[in-house]
Amino acid sequence: MAASVDPLVVGRVIGDVVDMFVPTVNMSAYFGPKHVTNGCDIKPSVAVNPPKVTLSGHSDELYSLVMIDPDAPSPSEPTMREWVHWIVVDIPGGTNPTRGIETKSTRSLVFVWILGKYKQKCNYIIFHPQLNA
Repeated sequence: MAASVDPLVVGRVIGDVVDMFVPTVNMSAYFGPKHVTNGCDIKPSVAVNPPKVTLSGHSDELYSLVMIDPDAPSPSEPTMREWVHWIVVDIPGGTNPTRGIETKSTRSLVFVWILGKYKQKCNYIIFHPQLNA
């Protein structure tokens, strides 16, 4: 029987974008009725509207959600690799990104979400070379 391989490894998200990790909370994302899972492809027509995202976790824990395009502008020529499309900070656990602070938003069809947990609320300074140039 063949062993299953994590879609994040197959898609080179683990290794190229983030290091190997052990998930500590659940994140769920939907584009309309379409549940998005690791390695899931969606049609551009499905991604016209922003996704509905929910997180597990405790309300006294804060999370940041970053959506990037790992191989912008194209997989064959990723000259703007890891282009940041969406950042939401200070999301309380057990809620969704609308409860956090959105610091950047643009549209994308190819993306990777990265969710991080932070121990304290703080003021953020976002440095992005294309924005701060």
